Amino acid sequence: MDKNEFTRAVLEQERTLYRVAKSMLGDEADCADAAQNAILRAWERLNTLKRPEYFKTWLTRILINECRAILRARARLVPLVPEGTVKTRLRRAREILREELEGACCAR
Repeated sequence: MDKNEFTRAVLEQERTLYRVAKSMLGDEADCADAAQNAILRAWERLNTLKRPEYFKTWLTRILINECRAILRARARLVPLVPEGTVKTRLRRAREILREELEGACCAR
């Protein structure tokens, strides 16, 4: 498969790639990243494609693996604590610190 054939085959699968990525990831930016990474990986490893008639399945499988990698990366992210909770915890921490400092000052 040469560059032109690869490009034509990828363009034919563009809608399928988008639908698969969208169903797994939901986020538009992540879908675009996954599709772009999958196409790049497919081009780099084109020599591993044994049978050109399975190009669609092969490319879709690469895309699914890219989507899973993005989902794993998302799972490692720590969600943001709500602002009100952060303010409450900071206020309580300042109160505890104040009490500790006053106790240490008066104990001398």
